[in-house]
Amino acid sequence: MKAFSDVESGGKCSFWRLNKGDGASVPALLFERHYFSRLTKGRFDTAHPDISWPFAYRKKSLLGQDDKRMHHGKVEATDIYSDYASSYLRLINAYRLDPDAALRSCSWGKFQIMGDNCGLCGVNDADLFVGMVCASEYAQINLMATFIQRKPAAWKDPKNRKAGKAMSLWDAIKAKDWAMIAYNYNGPGYKTYNYDVKLKAAYDKHKAQKA
Repeated sequence: MKAFSDVESGGKCSFWRLNKGDGASVPALLFERHYFSRLTKGRFDTAHPDISWPFAYRKKSLLGQDDKRMHHGKVEATDIYSDYASSYLRLINAYRLDPDAALRSCSWGKFQIMGDNCGLCGVNDADLFVGMVCASEYAQINLMATFIQRKPAAWKDPKNRKAGKAMSLWDAIKAKDWAMIAYNYNGPGYKTYNYDVKLKAAYDKHKAQKA
């Protein structure tokens, strides 16, 4: 759990103060516009490419570079990942268009679980799932534990199943198979971000501290 937290949210607190003036704390989140585009079947892509587009936001380091997959052919400020405040603004704007899809298009809390995966967390309603994420860090940990146990087995190479057997996230964790853990949790592009390497390093760090 600590290793996942380190990699997903830098090991920071599950909550972030949205407005320093009133002291209110809200869950950490990132809004993912490609999820919103998929869940709404692209009907908002033309009018709102900043919050609905078939491709994900880009890193700040790519700002200004040519990218044919972006709506203007290059990476603009509206196309980059930013801070939590920007994600909440994007969520609010998306919520006005489609509340359920908007909640499902965010990765929430300490473990950055996608709202669209609420069913795997034992909650079939996205609004209820978000309510639980907002309740406490304890609730977020329980949601994560359920997600780990319910995530179905995946093939590391779906096109070549002879390359290895399918393995669930829970089985991969028990076996400490970092590649399969990363594949199950971060997706097939995990190598691009060295997710398996980062996760193992975080686990080793916490294990050494415990010893």
